Amino acid sequence: MENSIKKIIDEIQKTRKLDFSSYNLTTLQNRILERIKRVNIDSTKEYIAFLRSDKNELDHLIDTILINVSSFFRDPVVFEIIAQKVIPEIIYNSAESKFGGIRIWSAGCAAGEEAYSIAILVYEAYKDLAVKGTPFIFATDINEKVLKHGSDGEYPRDSLKNIKLGFLDLYFENENSGTYRAHPFLKDMVRFSINDLTSPKHAAPAESVFGTFDIVLCRNVLIYYSEEVQKQIFAKLDKTIANGGFLVLGTSETLDPRIKSRYAAVDNINKIYKKLR
Repeated sequence: MENSIKKIIDEIQKTRKLDFSSYNLTTLQNRILERIKRVNIDSTKEYIAFLRSDKNELDHLIDTILINVSSFFRDPVVFEIIAQKVIPEIIYNSAESKFGGIRIWSAGCAAGEEAYSIAILVYEAYKDLAVKGTPFIFATDINEKVLKHGSDGEYPRDSLKNIKLGFLDLYFENENSGTYRAHPFLKDMVRFSINDLTSPKHAAPAESVFGTFDIVLCRNVLIYYSEEVQKQIFAKLDKTIANGGFLVLGTSETLDPRIKSRYAAVDNINKIYKKLR
């Protein structure tokens, strides 16, 4: 079984230049077997042959592996803490700096729900605090298909179930087809680009011109990687976070012990940390 899974991974890398070798093997195997079952094939050997003969199947498989389950303000308590404790602090700090702006990175952004949720909170905070400044929000993912979805900014009503009604009317337009589209001013706040967190080439997304960030959100991403690769990703994220900046993880993820001494917990349960040095 493991050898067959490796052949499938190799096929993806050869054809689509996506490297899944560092993904958690159990998760990867389950996703691949899920796809095999969906197309009613009995063995991985038969599926490899099918994969090579059907030009569309590779894309379907990649979509299954990179399944993106997200919604606006997913885990509402996390966003409430960010709104109350994190964003006001970085806005005030930025107002005292020469730069006068804030920089936020949503790493593993899926279709942009998290990035737009943060953009809404930032927009509201600037209004409430009556402070001028420019927010730069970078949203990255390895999956080009979901990045295009994010750039388009159109979402089903179900993905917006956690959004406040007033926010829905202010930031989205009802397309009268069961979907809502982000208003242009909201879309302009977020920059989408492809980025592989496991790549040694760049610490930060190229679009960000390699600057440090006031907030890095990497939620429910690390769980898909092996422990060794998680360490590499943590080292990369740590380099990109400014002193006094914040790191937000998924509630089932744990801060790497090697960098833990440099961070203070803003909220241990909701995995929000502030970088001290």
